[in-house]
Amino acid sequence: MSISAWIILAIAIVIVLFGIASYNRLVAMRQQCNQAFADIDVQLRQRHNLVPNLVETVKGYASHERGTLDAVEQARNAAVRAAIQQHDPAVPDRAVCHGAWLRSTRILQSRR
Repeated sequence: MSISAWIILAIAIVIVLFGIASYNRLVAMRQQCNQAFADIDVQLRQRHNLVPNLVETVKGYASHERGTLDAVEQARNAAVRAAIQQHDPAVPDRAVCHGAWLRSTRILQSRR
Protein backbone atom coordinates (compact mmCIF):
# COMPACT_ATOMS: atom_id res chain seq x y z
CA MET A 1 0.00 0.00 0.00
CA SER A 2 1.19 3.39 -0.79
CA ILE A 3 1.61 6.27 1.60
CA SER A 4 -1.27 8.21 0.06
CA ALA A 5 -3.60 5.24 0.69
CA TRP A 6 -2.54 5.16 4.36
CA ILE A 7 -3.14 8.91 4.64
CA ILE A 8 -6.59 8.60 3.06
CA LEU A 9 -7.40 5.66 5.36
CA ALA A 10 -6.21 7.63 8.43
CA ILE A 11 -8.30 10.67 7.41
CA ALA A 12 -11.35 8.44 6.92
CA ILE A 13 -10.83 6.86 10.35
CA VAL A 14 -10.46 10.33 11.94
CA ILE A 15 -13.68 11.48 10.22
CA VAL A 16 -15.56 8.38 11.39
CA LEU A 17 -14.26 8.81 14.97
CA PHE A 18 -15.19 12.51 14.89
CA GLY A 19 -18.70 11.58 13.69
CA ILE A 20 -19.11 8.99 16.47
CA ALA A 21 -17.87 11.43 19.13
CA SER A 22 -20.16 14.17 17.81
CA TYR A 23 -23.16 11.83 17.80
CA ASN A 24 -22.41 10.70 21.37
CA ARG A 25 -22.06 14.33 22.49
CA LEU A 26 -25.41 15.24 20.87
CA VAL A 27 -27.13 12.26 22.51
CA ALA A 28 -25.69 13.25 25.91
CA MET A 29 -26.88 16.84 25.44
CA ARG A 30 -30.37 15.63 24.48
CA GLN A 31 -30.44 13.45 27.59
CA GLN A 32 -29.37 16.39 29.79
CA CYS A 33 -32.12 18.53 28.26
CA ASN A 34 -34.76 15.85 28.88
CA GLN A 35 -33.49 15.42 32.44
CA ALA A 36 -33.69 19.17 33.06
CA PHE A 37 -37.32 19.30 31.89
CA ALA A 38 -38.13 16.25 34.02
CA ASP A 39 -36.60 17.99 37.05
CA ILE A 40 -38.72 21.07 36.37
CA ASP A 41 -41.85 18.90 36.17
CA VAL A 42 -40.98 17.27 39.49
CA GLN A 43 -40.48 20.68 41.13
CA LEU A 44 -43.80 21.94 39.76
CA ARG A 45 -45.63 18.84 41.02
CA GLN A 46 -44.09 19.23 44.48
CA ARG A 47 -45.05 22.90 44.56
CA HIS A 48 -48.57 22.06 43.41
CA ASN A 49 -48.86 19.46 46.19
CA LEU A 50 -47.60 21.91 48.83
CA VAL A 51 -50.06 24.71 48.01
CA PRO A 52 -53.03 23.16 49.91
CA ASN A 53 -50.79 22.62 52.95
CA LEU A 54 -49.71 26.24 52.81
CA VAL A 55 -53.32 27.41 52.56
CA GLU A 56 -54.31 25.33 55.59
CA THR A 57 -51.35 26.67 57.56
CA VAL A 58 -52.31 30.26 56.73
CA LYS A 59 -55.94 29.58 57.70
CA GLY A 60 -54.81 28.13 61.03
CA TYR A 61 -52.55 31.09 61.71
CA ALA A 62 -55.32 33.53 60.72
CA SER A 63 -57.73 31.93 63.20
CA HIS A 64 -55.02 32.07 65.89
CA GLU A 65 -54.37 35.72 65.02
CA ARG A 66 -58.09 36.49 65.11
CA GLY A 67 -58.43 34.83 68.54
CA THR A 68 -55.43 36.72 69.88
CA LEU A 69 -56.72 40.02 68.52
CA ASP A 70 -60.16 39.39 70.07
CA ALA A 71 -58.54 38.59 73.43
CA VAL A 72 -56.43 41.76 73.29
CA GLU A 73 -59.46 43.82 72.33
CA GLN A 74 -61.53 42.39 75.20
CA ALA A 75 -58.71 43.00 77.67
CA ARG A 76 -58.29 46.56 76.45
CA ASN A 77 -62.04 47.24 76.67
CA ALA A 78 -62.12 45.76 80.17
CA ALA A 79 -59.22 47.96 81.22
CA VAL A 80 -60.87 51.06 79.75
CA ARG A 81 -64.18 50.12 81.36
CA ALA A 82 -62.48 49.65 84.72
CA ALA A 83 -60.64 52.95 84.42
CA ILE A 84 -63.81 54.86 83.53
CA GLN A 85 -65.93 53.16 86.17
CA GLN A 86 -63.24 53.82 88.75
CA HIS A 87 -63.72 57.54 88.19
CA ASP A 88 -67.54 57.39 87.96
CA PRO A 89 -69.25 54.10 88.89
CA ALA A 90 -72.60 55.39 87.63
CA VAL A 91 -71.44 55.30 84.01
CA PRO A 92 -73.33 52.56 82.13
CA ASP A 93 -71.47 49.92 80.11
CA ARG A 94 -72.81 51.30 76.83
CA ALA A 95 -71.16 54.65 77.45
CA VAL A 96 -67.93 52.88 78.39
CA CYS A 97 -67.91 50.95 75.12
CA HIS A 98 -68.76 54.11 73.19
CA GLY A 99 -65.90 55.95 74.89
CA ALA A 100 -63.50 53.11 74.07
CA TRP A 101 -64.70 53.13 70.48
CA LEU A 102 -64.13 56.87 70.22
CA ARG A 103 -60.63 56.50 71.61
CA SER A 104 -59.80 53.68 69.23
CA THR A 105 -61.06 55.63 66.21
CA ARG A 106 -59.00 58.63 67.31
CA ILE A 107 -55.96 56.38 67.55
CA LEU A 108 -56.63 54.97 64.08
CA GLN A 109 -57.18 58.45 62.63
CA SER A 110 -53.98 59.75 64.21
CA ARG A 111 -52.02 56.89 62.60
CA ARG A 112 -53.16 57.88 59.12
